[in-house]
Amino acid sequence: MSTNRGSLDIGWSKWKALIHGALNNTRHPNFKTLEWSIIICTTISVLVTIISTVPEFSAFHRHFLAIEVFCSVFFMLEYIARLLTSADKKAYVFSIWGFSDLMSFLPVVFILTPLPAFIFAQQVKILLAFRSLRIAKLARVYILEARSAASEEQIQENHSRDTPVSIYFLTQVTAAILNGAIMFEIEGAQAAYSTMPLAILEVSKILLDSDPVPPQSLFGRIFILFIYFQRLCLLGLLIDVMGGVIRRKLFGHSK
Repeated sequence: MSTNRGSLDIGWSKWKALIHGALNNTRHPNFKTLEWSIIICTTISVLVTIISTVPEFSAFHRHFLAIEVFCSVFFMLEYIARLLTSADKKAYVFSIWGFSDLMSFLPVVFILTPLPAFIFAQQVKILLAFRSLRIAKLARVYILEARSAASEEQIQENHSRDTPVSIYFLTQVTAAILNGAIMFEIEGAQAAYSTMPLAILEVSKILLDSDPVPPQSLFGRIFILFIYFQRLCLLGLLIDVMGGVIRRKLFGHSK
């Protein structure tokens, strides 16, 4: 019995090392394939979540649901793999990555469960939009691969040169999708926010320093103030990014 248990432990340790390497080690042969599979699946699932709110595409509801289920199973397997191979499971669960990974599949579980939670399927769209947080994995993959390929002398230079621009762009996209999903839920009765793409467009106007269609509800007016605050934060990030670009052009360094 102890021999069999020892063999199982050794076998699991090998599988754990293999999975952990594929998920976290940039030099692992399967790292890039797995990470880009996650990114592609994330992008498709976010687009499906957004498009499914457009009435003209209601005929494709079953196809959208099938894609949602497939992506959710994929994300659930990824979450379990990361949880099992994580050295500090509690830290992963309560991190921003752990939260975004969990929310990428949990809402679909609620939708497919024949419980009263099905009534809140429309609100679940907001939770599904949290998948947009996973778009940040684009920056994560880029940074990890750049650091892996570069020498020690190049790491800091590459990081200061390219990373801020990627972070700013991805932050803009994530903020537009998340806030658009919430405004779609709050102001969905208004024509300008009746679908998620339209709501994202109105939020993008704010983030790009333009005037959106004013919200009608009290909650909408309060939340749009929060979006204006985010615009100020993003403006500060943009100034820092552009300042670094100008300093590199003029002085050859970003500090």
